[in-house]
Amino acid sequence: MQRTINFIPILNTLDSIQRKYKKRYCYPGQQTILKLLKAHHQEVLSLRTLNRMLRKLEDSGYLKRTRRITRLASGENKFQTTIYVLRKKAYILIGKLLKKVAHSVVSAFAAISAHIADNPLEDPLPPPGEKWLSQEDNLREARKVIASFGPRK
Repeated sequence: MQRTINFIPILNTLDSIQRKYKKRYCYPGQQTILKLLKAHHQEVLSLRTLNRMLRKLEDSGYLKRTRRITRLASGENKFQTTIYVLRKKAYILIGKLLKKVAHSVVSAFAAISAHIADNPLEDPLPPPGEKWLSQEDNLREARKVIASFGPRK
């Protein structure tokens, strides 16, 4: 079974690094990107898959990559980490995702607030006939939303 490719976690990871250092670019190593994807997005990728996805993102106009190679006095090349710059197209995609997620959060908060207002002394419960999603179900639903914003082929 072929896995659906989702580019949002990579764009989000690069965007987070850029925002952390208040720059419009970043230059994490590929191993760092893989570690961050695993830690924050539960995405486990091989190095080859990451490179393939980065190439597709670049070809699709979501980011620009610049290799950093310097020539040493001995004539050898010294390879440094690649510089990544997210393009406007990537920020538009991330913005659409955040807007959709924010709408879902606001709707859930409104439902909880209404229930608490009606029952101030009770523990918050889902509205009658509904139930809270488990953490796994929430994660699954969030991934569906994120996948709906993936780059088109």
